[in-house]
Amino acid sequence: MSNKDLRRKRIRARLAQYDMTAAMLADMLGINEGHLSKVINSRINVPIELASRIARALKTTTSYLKLNK
Repeated sequence: MSNKDLRRKRIRARLAQYDMTAAMLADMLGINEGHLSKVINSRINVPIELASRIARALKTTTSYLKLNK
């Protein structure tokens, strides 16, 4: 499985674990859902600050979510 697929799978699993939607996470992070979708689907490089905020919101690490380079 590629890092891209692992990222998508792990983020979606964490969202489900916390009964959260991508829209809810995007709102928590102060970004729009389209931007978060690009992050989840590895369509953009994720700044470390945003990667850290996503990991904190999902109570995990950037490494686990494959958000680090």
